[in-house]
Amino acid sequence: MFDALHDQPADKILMLIAAYRDDPRVDKNDLGVGVYKNAKSAAIVWTWTGRIAPQGQPVQVLRGRSLVYFTLTPDGWRISADMWQAAP
Repeated sequence: MFDALHDQPADKILMLIAAYRDDPRVDKNDLGVGVYKNAKSAAIVWTWTGRIAPQGQPVQVLRGRSLVYFTLTPDGWRISADMWQAAP
């Protein structure tokens, strides 16, 4: 029964976990499964700035902080953010 099995391509998530483990840099970020953490086990929080201009209104500048998630899809990586809040 097992003779009919063929080698499968390496799992991309497991490859990512191994790449993180083998990377000697101290300023790396873990983009494997789960909440993404830096080398100090702190969740990665990005601070961002955005500019919006509602029709007929002056440009407004927004600043915020977000937890960021990376998801591998058949079409490539999807990056999404959650729980944004105003940044000081």
